[in-house]
Amino acid sequence: MITLSNSSTNQSIFRNEYNSINSQLNSIEREINEFLSILTRMDTYSIEIPSGLTNIRSQGYVYFGKLEEEANSLIDNWLKVRHSYLTIAKRLQGYLPQIQSLRNRLIRLSNAQGTQSDFVRLRNIRFEANSLDAVVKSLISEVRTSIKNVEDRFRQISSRIYMIETALKQLNYASFRLMDGENIVCAYEAKLLETKEKGTIYITDKRFIFESVKEIPLKKVLFITTKKKIVREVKYDIPIGYIYRVNKGKVGFFARGGIFIDFRQGAPVEKLVFDLKDYLIDYVIGDINYVLSGQADKEKLIGPKEVISQRIPRVIKCPVCGAPVKQEIVRGMTTIKCQYCGATIQLQ
Repeated sequence: MITLSNSSTNQSIFRNEYNSINSQLNSIEREINEFLSILTRMDTYSIEIPSGLTNIRSQGYVYFGKLEEEANSLIDNWLKVRHSYLTIAKRLQGYLPQIQSLRNRLIRLSNAQGTQSDFVRLRNIRFEANSLDAVVKSLISEVRTSIKNVEDRFRQISSRIYMIETALKQLNYASFRLMDGENIVCAYEAKLLETKEKGTIYITDKRFIFESVKEIPLKKVLFITTKKKIVREVKYDIPIGYIYRVNKGKVGFFARGGIFIDFRQGAPVEKLVFDLKDYLIDYVIGDINYVLSGQADKEKLIGPKEVISQRIPRVIKCPVCGAPVKQEIVRGMTTIKCQYCGATIQLQ
């Protein structure tokens, strides 16, 4: 309970309480908006993941063959529960005007002097803010864990597809070519610690390759490079079976994250150490072990591109409400109906 004393103290207490309520309203609004943004992201994932899978498979990428199955299952599960999440979202959206109303009432007290009546109005706003906070937290807490798990799975698949797309682009510019029957798994930017050379690690089902990438200035104006060329050179090209083990650790003077690769006897080098961005380290280690363990062979897709593409879920974005629509489409169909808003969607 707030106890009033002298004017200066009252104003200080009033201001602290005012700022606290303002922070609470901002926090409630952030929670609602974050929940709404998660739903938007999951709709986006449902549409973009099949598109990404189509892209990499059309370019001949054959590994991580379970991506289609995982994506299909995840999208189906999301579309089954999407309506219930939207119901919660609509309730939460309905509280945003109430938050703004409380904020407006609070703003009108911004120049208050901390009188008894000022404290009464402030206390009323706090009471309403606490009630709203409790309702919002209760709604979100019921589904927070499950919706976070779904989003995390979506993000993992999306991240893997993005990395594969990036690797395929890098491979187009590489100074080497894949051998007959060789397929890329992934590629990552890295720095060879021994020589400080920046470049790209390529992991294929047959080789471990490090290609240095240098920018050579060709023209400068006022000491600013205006023209340059990129020089790529393979520094290490080693059969991947020579890798004995790969571990992560701290590398370099600044002890940043990196990987240590030990090679078996007979390889052209005993050990290589690379400096990488922290979030890439587990991916590189995982991809090397993915090949060495034989898991890559088990998940390799075999067959014509057209056959492989049939495994990819087809999800269409409704042009009216933006919802992901997943429906079996057979030859001869020209339209489908959105199950959310009822709009007729023309098929290309």
